[in-house]
Amino acid sequence: VMNYQLNEEIENYEKDMDALFMGLATLGIMFKKNYYDNNDQCIKSDLIYPDKLIINDFATSFEAPITQIIEKYPQDVVSSIRSGDYIDFDFDPKAQDSASFDNSLDANDGKQTSDEASAGLVIFLEQHNYFDLDNDGYPEPYIAVVHKATTKLIKLVKRFNEEDVKYNKKQEIIKIKPIKFFTAYNFIPSPDGSFYSIGLGHLLYNINSAINSNINQLNDAGTLQNTGGGFIAKTLNISGGMKPFKLSEWKMVDSYGGSIRDAIVPLPHAEPSQTLFVLMQFLVNAGKELASLRDVLTGENAGNIAATTYMGMAEQGQKQFKSVFNLFISKNILWNFRHEAKRSAEC
Repeated sequence: VMNYQLNEEIENYEKDMDALFMGLATLGIMFKKNYYDNNDQCIKSDLIYPDKLIINDFATSFEAPITQIIEKYPQDVVSSIRSGDYIDFDFDPKAQDSASFDNSLDANDGKQTSDEASAGLVIFLEQHNYFDLDNDGYPEPYIAVVHKATTKLIKLVKRFNEEDVKYNKKQEIIKIKPIKFFTAYNFIPSPDGSFYSIGLGHLLYNINSAINSNINQLNDAGTLQNTGGGFIAKTLNISGGMKPFKLSEWKMVDSYGGSIRDAIVPLPHAEPSQTLFVLMQFLVNAGKELASLRDVLTGENAGNIAATTYMGMAEQGQKQFKSVFNLFISKNILWNFRHEAKRSAEC
């Protein structure tokens, strides 16, 4: 029943799982959210990218306060208001909310969230937090939804069931087990123990930056060598500008003694460094090793190789990838799949 619910009743489940596994290796962590949608009257499982889910980086679990950035179209907001999921509040459907969160990997890249990136979308902040609304000294788990543009609270619901509340003999709350909606998929756990895991994008980022710097330096050196430039003595009477030559053509130059070569001093510059080129090759190979990329796996260098030898090389090249995949993905997939099915049934 649970398997049918995930794969048949939830329309985007399989598509989102494909996108999740494609981005997991690069980003290091992805999230799924399982909940019951009051508007559509069905269970949903949404894919959440790490830049849309905010949690303390040193949190040990989803027990910590969580904030999810939700973007909705105006018609969906109206549906939520009319169905009673949100309270009635004023918002401009034509307004362009901006997430205003810096999603860039590097400040020098200039890749920041802009108004155009979220044009036509209404942005909400769904906070899974703890509030002591009854002033009994124990903060209960709640879900608060805030409209980002107006900072107005539009939804507040409890995040626990009555049977999950434990009391002592004095009928005081000892503990409340909150309902968990999110599931984390991790690739490589962070070495410093922080919440957000790391992926190949984090490991390859510095190598890619160094390769880009080397390529730019080699191109700059080649451009300087090809374009040239320097000084010309006043004793050499040559007008400025381009000097086009035809085949077998000689041009007259006024030179007051000495050779023309002595009156022209080109700027000293070295040719593109062979050392930088070798370093770039080393970094490229290091990146391939780190990302488990082999030429044989992409069909390159396959000429004049026996079929059995080629198959053995391909199998050998896949060993590192298989070990990483089995350790950090397969085990995680099976564990999270069971928990997603359980949480979907609870919804």
